[in-house]
Amino acid sequence: MNKHKNITHLIPTLGIGGAEKVVLNICKNYDKEKYAITVIYWLDHKELLNDFKETGVKVIKLDFKNTISLKTVYKVCKILKTHSTDILHTHFFDADLIGFFASLITRVPLIINIHSYPFPVERKHSFRYKILSLFVKKVLCVSETVKIHVLKETNIKPDLIEVIHNGIELCPENEKKDTQDITDAKNSFRISRDNIIIGNISRLIADKGQKFLIQAIPLVLKQYPNLKVIIVGDGPLKSDLSELTKKLSLENIVIFTGTMTNIATLLNIFDIFVFPTFNEALGLTVLEAMAAAKPIIATNDAAIPELIKHNEEGLLVSPGNPKEIANALIFMIENPEKAKEFGLKAKEKVKMFSAAIMVSKIQKVYDDILS
Repeated sequence: MNKHKNITHLIPTLGIGGAEKVVLNICKNYDKEKYAITVIYWLDHKELLNDFKETGVKVIKLDFKNTISLKTVYKVCKILKTHSTDILHTHFFDADLIGFFASLITRVPLIINIHSYPFPVERKHSFRYKILSLFVKKVLCVSETVKIHVLKETNIKPDLIEVIHNGIELCPENEKKDTQDITDAKNSFRISRDNIIIGNISRLIADKGQKFLIQAIPLVLKQYPNLKVIIVGDGPLKSDLSELTKKLSLENIVIFTGTMTNIATLLNIFDIFVFPTFNEALGLTVLEAMAAAKPIIATNDAAIPELIKHNEEGLLVSPGNPKEIANALIFMIENPEKAKEFGLKAKEKVKMFSAAIMVSKIQKVYDDILS
């Protein structure tokens, strides 16, 4: 058997976020005959730590007082040498910058993975990425939208950039419907049989657009007073969104659940999934809703059209437009067969975005660099 190639992933957190879930899916699906994986993180957000450990990869938490410092770089270099790292794969700007210096010192090939849109998140990062790009082996972008923006914002050579769409696990968990779990979830939210359940799963931040979903609900309630809206997630806008529901007298309609992990069960109780986001680099939650065959309403913005074609796998609306969201909801409610058709087409399309396909493409990048 050939010696394993050692891949080290450097990422700030193991919290519940899209990039963290992507790295977790890599750890679940990589070829264990060819590779060994180490994951380094340093911030205290570690909700997914046990999930990472269950994959069998080595997980290391570093104690950084200052994220970018010589001491930080030294610690990473030491791990790279100890584990005979063949490739360093970084995620997010701080990790990219630390990885850049560590790669220069250790001569370990560097891959950076860009998960954000718009890019760079901060203007000052643009110049820094121009420097980084002179030394990296590959820049992976999670969507065509991100790639186009990276090319516009930096002087990274096009042949260094490769698009590898995020992928999710398409396993029986996406298929099975535990009736008791669904019943328990509905009971916990006091949902009755005649309620129409509108769902959203995302961080409560401005770019996720929950404000506009909430503003759309009074327009739909005029015709369908049996609506319930379940918003799953947490974030800095929670109190503002809660105040908005009170202002619109929706306290008995809109339910804020906070952070939850039983996503498959939650999706199964939704009748319609709404994702009114701005600036989405790809949207793992949309992929999960597609895998669950949910009728989807999302925005015609950023990378969402790479997943959902309007009037094919769902309905796309203009960003920040409550009236369009309301009209789309009414259409879905009044046309259940069409809504079901959207969901089934989405479920078929999501097969193109499996974790297995994503990891296979990433491993090909590794192999090309090491060959």
